Amino acid sequence: MKVRQSTAVFFGLALLSLGSCASTVEYQRLEQQNRNLQESIDDLNVYLKAAEDKCSRLERKNKELSEVASSREELEAQKARLRKLIEEFGQLRPSAAGNLSKGVEVIRNDLGEGFRIEGKLLFPSGRTELTAEGKKTLASLMPLLRERRQLRIVGHTDTDPIKHSDWKSNLDLSSARAVAVAEELRKLGVAYEQMSVMGFGSARPASDAEPRDKAKDRRVEIYLVD
Repeated sequence: MKVRQSTAVFFGLALLSLGSCASTVEYQRLEQQNRNLQESIDDLNVYLKAAEDKCSRLERKNKELSEVASSREELEAQKARLRKLIEEFGQLRPSAAGNLSKGVEVIRNDLGEGFRIEGKLLFPSGRTELTAEGKKTLASLMPLLRERRQLRIVGHTDTDPIKHSDWKSNLDLSSARAVAVAEELRKLGVAYEQMSVMGFGSARPASDAEPRDKAKDRRVEIYLVD
């Protein structure tokens, strides 16, 4: 009877030991699977990060290309406006030259194309009040100026220092004369926002010829910007 009981106990312990070994093996197998899955997840995260970085680079590149395209379109539009202006002015030059008042001429230089008006036609010496003849001259130019979107008005003087005038310098005088012309053009129908004004004093003579022609240096120029 004791032998049978001992045998039963032995087999029970053996089965328990085998069950424990089986559980350990299964646990190790599952643990390995978990490690493999984690490694796969880590790899996928690396690929995902690389894909996100590439997507960001492509988005930045697309934005840059869009900006370039926009700039190119604006540049082409500016070129088209410039070509139109040159074409219009080319058509204007022959007809305008024969219809301009005495003391007014068509010019073209690094500032653009437009009209040069002698200073003595516009102002008394050292003054900024337009003469009656000056106002009449500006009015005669209105058919050529009215349709322009932008005008640049530039004043010039000779090199003689100011002696009998309220102006401190030739630069101040040239700027004030340009402003006076702009004010008269406004009265004739040109809006303020269509005009820009500047003065060069004696810095830009009418020509490089020597000796300088001071009468020609004293002038106001109106450029057709757009």
